[in-house]
Amino acid sequence: MTAEEKAPVPVLRKVTGERQASAFMMRQVNAEIERLLPNQMQDACVEIEFSFRYLAGELASVSNMRAYGGVSGASLRDAVEDRAMKLVPRYTTWSSRLKSDAPLALKVVNAVVLEGIGLRQAAVRARLSDHKLAGRHLLFGLNEYCIHAGWGDVIGEYKNYDPGFVYIIGASQDGPFKIGYSGSPLKRVSELQSSNPNKLNLFYLMKTGLVASRAVEREIHSHFSNCKIRGEWYDVSIQEVIDVLRIIHPTGVDAKLS
Repeated sequence: MTAEEKAPVPVLRKVTGERQASAFMMRQVNAEIERLLPNQMQDACVEIEFSFRYLAGELASVSNMRAYGGVSGASLRDAVEDRAMKLVPRYTTWSSRLKSDAPLALKVVNAVVLEGIGLRQAAVRARLSDHKLAGRHLLFGLNEYCIHAGWGDVIGEYKNYDPGFVYIIGASQDGPFKIGYSGSPLKRVSELQSSNPNKLNLFYLMKTGLVASRAVEREIHSHFSNCKIRGEWYDVSIQEVIDVLRIIHPTGVDAKLS
């Protein structure tokens, strides 16, 4: 395998193409954003909006039924109901899952697809520091819908392109240990070191992807809640934490500490 093949492919370039990646980030309205997405993700946007409008009772009028149902004629209402029977369960399962595992992705999808705002405003709405993060969360949320719908993983191994790690940091192997997540674990060690008199070490890293790492962190904190000392510091053994992490997130990859 060549060095080029090993290098992670930027998500936006992989999905939208080299020339469209920058344009995707600059779009201010959802219709322009959606045109730059792969066909499956465009279909996901249509289905998400239809299901949301249906559940909100917005498809009561004939004009709205035609707009979101894509059908016409005497059997208009029956056609919309048939479509709802197929799509609404898919939508509710997807949105519930995202609300639990990736709430920021759900906020961005709702802002862009349902409210029609651009990525910069969506980033503000989701309290993200950068509109590029909003773009990534949008892609992740729509990709999850595509997977749930059986259309495949449109952007491939997304989590491999979105750096995120769960870490174990401490002053000695006897503990206590700080268990958390970060996109830049070495930088996180430096930040913690500034307020700690003892030299801190990075004892373990699991690569999970930034979106997944938040959910993994919540679960690991919950599991060891009885061992909590303060903040995110726990009186546990390193191996205990590693064993539980591998159960919670079996697709996680042990990362090199250098």
